[in-house]
Amino acid sequence: MKQLLILLLLIITSHSLYAQDVFQKEQSIGLTIAYNGGYFKDTNFSPLNYGMQGIHGSLQYQRSMKSSKMYTSLSFDYNLLPTQAADFFTATQMEAHLYYSYLFKLYQKDAFRWYLGPSFRSENIFVLFEGLNSFTFLFAHSLGVDVELNYQLGADAQFGFQLGVPLIHLFVRPPYNGFDKITELNAENPLKLITYGNAASWNRYISTYSSISYQRSLNKRFNLALLYLLNIHKSFEIHDLIILQNRFGASIHYTF
Repeated sequence: MKQLLILLLLIITSHSLYAQDVFQKEQSIGLTIAYNGGYFKDTNFSPLNYGMQGIHGSLQYQRSMKSSKMYTSLSFDYNLLPTQAADFFTATQMEAHLYYSYLFKLYQKDAFRWYLGPSFRSENIFVLFEGLNSFTFLFAHSLGVDVELNYQLGADAQFGFQLGVPLIHLFVRPPYNGFDKITELNAENPLKLITYGNAASWNRYISTYSSISYQRSLNKRFNLALLYLLNIHKSFEIHDLIILQNRFGASIHYTF
């Protein structure tokens, strides 16, 4: 009888410890500011090659569990697109991106951790060609897969790498320029416009998202990270579109 009581107590205690570990969550909110430099070419409008200079900002929320983590973020970009051809060909690019992912811990050994999981991205890119009364856009709402690698550097620092690859898209892009029939019909209904597309995969549109980060703890609540972000977009539909973005920045995170 005594042995049975001890066994039951051990089972209950181990289950309680396990439950505490599983449901013990760490959450954080973050703000990122980065310089954006890159390359832009949209043959819908022009064969010219454009540079890219601008600013990127994003708000993030992260929730970490024992064997998984969840990310969501909302980001905005404002970029000038200069060209060496002539001053009046300059353009302005504006972007808004929504991101969500749920990653599972696949492997952990010592200071190394590897995560993999599904992701959703809503890419909304609008370009206004100044002085020429013309514009173009790209909207892609995608399901894909993300991988994340982390390496702990001591007690208060971490190196990280993340790669996101959208696989299936609801893809919206005008075939020639922004002034087409669909745009005119939905000019006062932006939600319908950004979702008026067709299913696509890598045969029509490719995009990748990658980042390298060094994060260091400032105190019990705040972390600071230095970041390099690389985004690539390429469309093969009728006329090619190529966007290459390099971002160098920093982020601050509050943990609770």
